[in-house]
Amino acid sequence: MNTEKIVRTFVEYFEERDHRRITGSTLLPPPGDSVLFTTSGMHPLTPYLEGRPHPLGQRLVNVQRCLRT
Repeated sequence: MNTEKIVRTFVEYFEERDHRRITGSTLLPPPGDSVLFTTSGMHPLTPYLEGRPHPLGQRLVNVQRCLRT
């Protein structure tokens, strides 16, 4: 099994359970963000984890590139 197959299987699992796919973010955060780079796949979703509504709802799935330090 290669990386592409693993990612596809992961995303399809959640899509079959009514999750909406969202695109991953860049490793470099937008200007004004307090971090130097994205170290966690959850960082781009912080506003929604803090309670703001996401335009696609609450059931989301993505594959986020991240940098482990």
